[in-house]
Amino acid sequence: MAPISYPYFANRLLSIAGYYCPPVIIDVLSYWLPPFKRLSSRFVAIGCRKWELWSPNSPTAPFYPGLHDSTFSVESDPPETLQRGDGHCGRFDPTVSPQVFSTDQPWLPFVRRHADPAVYPEFSPFLTVWDERRSAISDVFHSALGRRLAVIQAQVDSWGEVRTTFPELWDRRPLPPDGMDHEVLGRKPKIASAWVRMVSAVSSSPRNAPPYDKDVREVDDSLMGTWINGTAEVDGKWLLRLRIPCFVIHELDSEADWFHGAGAGYLQSFVTGTPVADLGATKNPLDIAILRNGGRLFEGTREQHLATHVPPSTWGDRYRSSSYSQGWSADGYKDPEGSISLVPFEERDGFILPPPVAHDLSGGGQWTSWEEDRDERGNYCFSKLTAHEASAHDGEAWYDRENRRVLLFEDAPRTPRFYYAHLWKPGSYMKCRQ
Repeated sequence: MAPISYPYFANRLLSIAGYYCPPVIIDVLSYWLPPFKRLSSRFVAIGCRKWELWSPNSPTAPFYPGLHDSTFSVESDPPETLQRGDGHCGRFDPTVSPQVFSTDQPWLPFVRRHADPAVYPEFSPFLTVWDERRSAISDVFHSALGRRLAVIQAQVDSWGEVRTTFPELWDRRPLPPDGMDHEVLGRKPKIASAWVRMVSAVSSSPRNAPPYDKDVREVDDSLMGTWINGTAEVDGKWLLRLRIPCFVIHELDSEADWFHGAGAGYLQSFVTGTPVADLGATKNPLDIAILRNGGRLFEGTREQHLATHVPPSTWGDRYRSSSYSQGWSADGYKDPEGSISLVPFEERDGFILPPPVAHDLSGGGQWTSWEEDRDERGNYCFSKLTAHEASAHDGEAWYDRENRRVLLFEDAPRTPRFYYAHLWKPGSYMKCRQ
């Protein structure tokens, strides 16, 4: 290959830069999904935290980008030093990975994931349209893309009625690029075309229609889809009705979660096994070409635009983001509604409050010792020990004053996420979780 000139490629980040940085996660789901079949599932473990990433309608396994801050805009090009080698915007680029659903940009799930470049030239791999002799985009591609941009603009203009029926969608509509800057040749046409598809869907299936409660159908995976954590029920079920790929992330928290995930093959990052793994410098054709021709690509120090705040959530909403809690098991689907009618904690502003300290014992009484165990169905329970068995037990002891029990654990019990109190300060003792 002849050397590539570099006004475009000098001093950029590797295309994979930032992807291994842990995401800012929102793992809530405030409603029950319609009956579904779990079509994909994987587990990720980083340190002592574990997550399930799954889908009720798509067999694909996309990267989870997490939440971005308010300064990120897919409509604006990042500074040159933050651009990736292949020109994309990093983890928050909606043309590379499904994003967390946003009511400000509800068209992003409608971005095409792949398409025939002969029909949709914005999907052409960059190296296939680069004229090495002229160090410029080929004239043939330039003309094809120009015609395609004119078609997209005409499609946008044809929905002028949206100006009055859905003014907020019209005012925020993305437009195809005016020029031929190669940075936006792929991204902006794909997003503008997604807006057209979304408006067409809204006209036939409004977002405020009654919630969709029929069995979830498998999707056409030509669309990018979205992570539906944090969505309102009307939006989540609207996406399912339209057969948009929907994905859910859930952090394992309860004992049932950990039992559900027992024996799973845990991945060590959110990148492994997803399409973005192919962005690495040894796999990405454009990164390879740049480095072989003397260009420099940098790893970057940290991911930019990560959110600094996650909205408060309740235990019930976090519970519902699990495929197991939503009714899926090895035996198939079972309606889960009513399974958390009694929330086991008192909560305030998204935090779990400690139970009150039990009254001091009065009048003496005999204590008994109990060992952590499992019943025949795998549920946690306690088995009573003899005095001799208890004296030989070297586990951690917690004390249940109300029932005069010494509870013996092999390992320190896991407290729920968002538990408000410090475990080892007086006044914050927990009752056992059975």
